[in-house]
Amino acid sequence: MALKYSFVICLLFYCRNTYSQFPAVCNTQENLQSKTCCPNVCGGPTRGICTNFTKEITSQWGKASPDIVNVMRDSPNNPLKGSVDSRFLWPTLVFDTFCNCSGKFGGYDCMECEFGWTGEDCQTRKTPVVRHSFHSLSDIKKKEFVEATLLLKNEIGQWSVIVEEPANYSSNPATLQNVSTYDFFTFLHYFATKGSEVNSKCKKLLHQDLAIDFAHDGPVFPVWHRRYLLTVEKEFQRIMNNQLFGLPYWPWEQNDKSPFDKKYYGIPSSTPVGKNVTGDSINSAKWNTICDQNWWNLSRSDDCALEWKVCNPAIELQSARSLQRGQTNLNFTYLPHLLEVKMALAAPLYDVPDSNGIYSENSPRSSFRNRLEGWIQICSAVNCVGRRGPTCMHNTIHTWVGGHMYARSSTINDPVFNIHHCNTDRIFESWIKRFNASSLPPYVPEQGGHPGKNKDDYIVPFFPVIKAGKQYSNRGSEEWGYVYDELVVADIDDKTILDCSMDIRSCLRCDANGTCTSPWGCSNQTCPSPVIASIQGEEEATDITVTLNDDDALALGLGLGLGLRFPLIIIMIFIIGSIVKMIRSRRHSGQSVVTPLLRRNGETN
Repeated sequence: MALKYSFVICLLFYCRNTYSQFPAVCNTQENLQSKTCCPNVCGGPTRGICTNFTKEITSQWGKASPDIVNVMRDSPNNPLKGSVDSRFLWPTLVFDTFCNCSGKFGGYDCMECEFGWTGEDCQTRKTPVVRHSFHSLSDIKKKEFVEATLLLKNEIGQWSVIVEEPANYSSNPATLQNVSTYDFFTFLHYFATKGSEVNSKCKKLLHQDLAIDFAHDGPVFPVWHRRYLLTVEKEFQRIMNNQLFGLPYWPWEQNDKSPFDKKYYGIPSSTPVGKNVTGDSINSAKWNTICDQNWWNLSRSDDCALEWKVCNPAIELQSARSLQRGQTNLNFTYLPHLLEVKMALAAPLYDVPDSNGIYSENSPRSSFRNRLEGWIQICSAVNCVGRRGPTCMHNTIHTWVGGHMYARSSTINDPVFNIHHCNTDRIFESWIKRFNASSLPPYVPEQGGHPGKNKDDYIVPFFPVIKAGKQYSNRGSEEWGYVYDELVVADIDDKTILDCSMDIRSCLRCDANGTCTSPWGCSNQTCPSPVIASIQGEEEATDITVTLNDDDALALGLGLGLGLRFPLIIIMIFIIGSIVKMIRSRRHSGQSVVTPLLRRNGETN
């Protein structure tokens, strides 16, 4: 009921949105003509100043990959496009003058604090919210979260998106449309990836055979989705009227399928046949999709121009298309094993260029980003990391769920995307925690890569703007005001992992349930078996799930018994001997043995 009251309040009073592509308040003809978005005079001189960013952003793009920059710039001259691509020099083709906030002030008008900060002067670190696993939430909290998702799907008035782009750079401004909060989430990811899934013919005609994607296939992947989740989490906090709310994550590496229930995210979860999702909240009547031409096979048609044209949510919602899962061309019944996650965490570097100097899905095995994203084959049964093969890690989940989750541009239509990527971010955080703040591998590249992915580039298409290198913080998630209830322990040395680059088909893979799922057949090799251990952190005790196979468990036993050798045995004998001596002493003196021990425990506690 509290959620419904919160929704009513947002309709009666203007609920300010802090982080968006474009705030609805700037969707006016005057703002669009002047290309200026500086509401509330940016909070006044102490909080921010209205600034023209054209020079800075032009300089950034001048240091990016010239091949991709030229394709983006020349889009009006491409007969299949015939209009500008608003991602070019983001966001200056729509707004080139906007608020430049001082210190830790944030938001489109500098009237709020940046993520992770609070106080009148925004100089106080916010007590982090805690993100818990979805399955650990009470049934009431699960239902509240799903109900809030439905409220965001129907709430309109917070955000605006681009639905029509001008014919050239001197034409009238782009046309914006106010959309529901959740449809904005969908549009955000769609806009960053549109055109990236075209067939080979369209890719050559549109992009000169270049890979153009502002959220994937490169170093921006973890930080892009981290910024996205912060935006989503803040909107859930607002609609739920709960500033302590933390987004839940789906720990798929634990073979967890609890989100797929009619009460929560609906069914089916994974299926070899494309089916409409049915549930109490996620169903054909309440949940319709947008920007999903790729899932409906249009990406494989000959209408290449359609792939580069922006979608129109209002028009597409009229078709009342249903959310689907399943029916991919790979048909995985596979959730990654926890050992694969730990092998991904073993990667020594954040990202690495390939032999052509490009950061992409072909980056070498030493790239953590590439292992996390899932372009490098990780095979738990033989402890092996290769170069290419069937998708792995993050990518595998999109394939396992299938349907709208399978296509990049349509994926956020399925709300399970958010808890999936929350887990992906948790793995990212687990990798960061491997290092001291001073030893965290640097964000790369500084320049020369895909625009929007270099260290000082603004991530496309977020507004207010944020640089990729800044979002990559050596403080980890605490910098942004959240922590996870538990992380995955990075306890595998990368030097011990086999390199299967030359013979990827010898690599066997085990799913989260411990079943061999190798696409090229399974031998008699045994899959790792899960073992639960409690790990003590440096700052606080946290129960963390780790996986050991049978050999690891034996090695652990030998390490405790033999690796520490006789000192451990001597200590145990000494302790037992002391206890026996104390008991005999108490008996001789006629005193109780139990009472002093209880008293001592009481003093300790």
